[in-house]
Amino acid sequence: QVTEVPIGDIRMRFRLRTPKDEKIAEIASSIKQLGLMNPITITSDNYLIAGFHRLHACKMLEHETIPAIVKDTSKVYGELMEIDENLKRNELNHIEIAEHMVRREELLETLGIRMKKGGQSIYGGKYGHHKRTGRRGWTI
Repeated sequence: QVTEVPIGDIRMRFRLRTPKDEKIAEIASSIKQLGLMNPITITSDNYLIAGFHRLHACKMLEHETIPAIVKDTSKVYGELMEIDENLKRNELNHIEIAEHMVRREELLETLGIRMKKGGQSIYGGKYGHHKRTGRRGWTI
């Protein structure tokens, strides 16, 4: 069950994974444009299990609350869940990233949110390509 939780009430334990500011900014941009697609997960005493970057993206956007799944679990089991969440992540390889980025740009263009070919993409410099050649660099 998903419930709205005040962001200020969410607590964190020591984190093994280093947060990435650029990823938080990207997620904030996505949340601003499309809304939060997946709730965070917290324990019944409001310790974060999953969703650190989403939580901080919502803080960046000055949201007062965030949708959360509340798990009634012990401290040890909650920490184990957090570690397992990070270990079992399914990261995309470079080809999958390129395919996703190209398709996303196509969909944004269809919605009128992006310029047609020839315009500058937001991804160019971010992924090792010059802004003017970024799109060509994604051809698969």
